Amino acid sequence: MEPNLTSILAGGISGGIITLVTNYFILKTKNKHSKDTWNKDFAVSYSKLLYEKPEIAKQLARQYAVAMIIAEYPKGVYLKYYVPHMCKVSVGRMNDNDIVLIDEKISRDHGVFYFIGDKLYYKDLTSKNSSYLNGVEIDGSCKLKNNDIIGVGDAQLKFIQF
Repeated sequence: MEPNLTSILAGGISGGIITLVTNYFILKTKNKHSKDTWNKDFAVSYSKLLYEKPEIAKQLARQYAVAMIIAEYPKGVYLKYYVPHMCKVSVGRMNDNDIVLIDEKISRDHGVFYFIGDKLYYKDLTSKNSSYLNGVEIDGSCKLKNNDIIGVGDAQLKFIQF
């Protein structure tokens, strides 16, 4: 039995669709792996630059930020901090923190912002005076949403996701 034109066309079209779908999923998997690898490499490079060349690290943080934290003090002083993807941002009174807040109510190492996947979390590091998410005391860690406010001492840290 000889194949007719319709069966030849149907076989060619279905073969083309299968190839197209397969290539799409292969490309999507490769892109996700490349993005994950780039994010991890960036986090390592950023951490190294933070200690070796802090000014360059600040420029990179701003350029590759996925969020911003605005620290507001009671007297109307505002400071902006940029959060690069997959990088931790520490909060406290000591100068080795990323966000240094001068306030006796804030512990030396008060808390830390960190990523799990694409989501940003805040963890209170068992500080003496606690941290608050939108006015509610944080027990351990909390997942952040856009415009959430973390209260530490007399400062308010507003989380803005890009």
